[in-house]
Amino acid sequence: MKIIICMGSSCLLRGAYQVTKRFNELISEYRIHEDEVKLEGGYCNGICSSDGVSVNINGELIHDVTVDNVDGIFKEKVLRKLKYSDLYIH
Repeated sequence: MKIIICMGSSCLLRGAYQVTKRFNELISEYRIHEDEVKLEGGYCNGICSSDGVSVNINGELIHDVTVDNVDGIFKEKVLRKLKYSDLYIH
């Protein structure tokens, strides 16, 4: 699974660094291996008018990602798609 966080200037101003940091923390907290989830920075997705950061998770573009909602997005879009997601979601 690949998570690409936009690092364009608009997303950087809207918290891309903090969102990236939180994704890293969640990957560590859930002890997810690098071969299962790869976190990368990317270029502009052309959604610069959104209120948060643009994140692409396995080809699905998610708008308005913030530090406040990244945990829920991670659980829904990442943990649920891992083959052993029952171990993670409570």
